[in-house]
Amino acid sequence: MVQLIVTYPFHTGHKEKNYKNTRREPENKQGHFIMLKVGKRINTMDYRDLLIKELQKHYVNINYDKIIICGNGDTWIREIANSFGNVRYILDGYHAIKKLKQTAFNIIFENRKVTLNSWIKLYKDGNHQELIKNIRSSFAKNELNKDIKTNLRKASNYFINNKQGIHNQNLEWNIGCSIESDVSHLVKQQLGCGTKIYNHKNLNNLLHLRMANLNKLNVLHYINENIN
Repeated sequence: MVQLIVTYPFHTGHKEKNYKNTRREPENKQGHFIMLKVGKRINTMDYRDLLIKELQKHYVNINYDKIIICGNGDTWIREIANSFGNVRYILDGYHAIKKLKQTAFNIIFENRKVTLNSWIKLYKDGNHQELIKNIRSSFAKNELNKDIKTNLRKASNYFINNKQGIHNQNLEWNIGCSIESDVSHLVKQQLGCGTKIYNHKNLNNLLHLRMANLNKLNVLHYINENIN
């Protein structure tokens, strides 16, 4: 049975760079995951409660007013961010720029690279109003078939719905987003290249071991306590 794997890593910022490591390494990073049947929805508030429970396992004196939630723009992620009240939401760059590239490919026929770069700059500057205005004006000028116009309206709505996550891009507290690299490292790298078939139990155990390693746990103890 096909499973949807949802990962949710946490961290408290970034360590200071040094001459040995110029990459921005997350501070106090922890992670967890859940597996759902494809098509099954988890109640947003139940998932929010699960996140809080995991946060409280790993951190003390949590200031919920200073939590930053990064996401790919899905509605349920924004709902969780909104449920915290003053929490700050970031639309992650990987998915935003991927969406911009797909949109440009469909509607820009001349100077596509120049237009795309201007859109990416507007996104990185947090200028959601100009970004949405530019996208809308681009596909309004072109003769496009019905299906492409429908997809472009969806793309436009994607950025409208995530305007807060775009607006926050250029603010000082935005420390970036590692969602896609985390998924690649914790899930895709474990499964390797090509088609793989695992039963639910084995896949669950493999992912638990990846998380135990990320969370710097005693793997042997973790196996005895958690692995079936």
